Amino acid sequence: DNLIKGFCAGDHQVLVLDANNCSDLVTFKIGQIDPGNEIFEVDYNFKVYPIPTKDYITIETILTSEGNPVQQGYPINGTAEVQTIQGKTIFAFEVSHPKTQLDLSTLSTGIYMLVLNINNQKKVFKIERVY
Repeated sequence: DNLIKGFCAGDHQVLVLDANNCSDLVTFKIGQIDPGNEIFEVDYNFKVYPIPTKDYITIETILTSEGNPVQQGYPINGTAEVQTIQGKTIFAFEVSHPKTQLDLSTLSTGIYMLVLNINNQKKVFKIERVY
């Protein structure tokens, strides 16, 4: 049985090796399947709020198709980094829930960059910490 299970919607790569030891790296995209078994393209949209903030920001990941929310409880797999404007990473963490709260209270006031790499999509936000 050569069936591969467990992939979620998004871009994937699989190394295929045949009986003659020939290999090929295959890249493919999986769309979300709706209850009617129709496949449609999906995107992840991100919201980061409030900006500016005194202590906490919320990172919200929304699965959409053609700009419309399509599903709740979908898998989130990614990382986020808070960086200085010069690109130096201050701290990094995993993002595994559609809504994540981040404590910025230990940062000095100022402008920072939040770099999200979630489900093969990258997005950069400018965030501001105020007193």
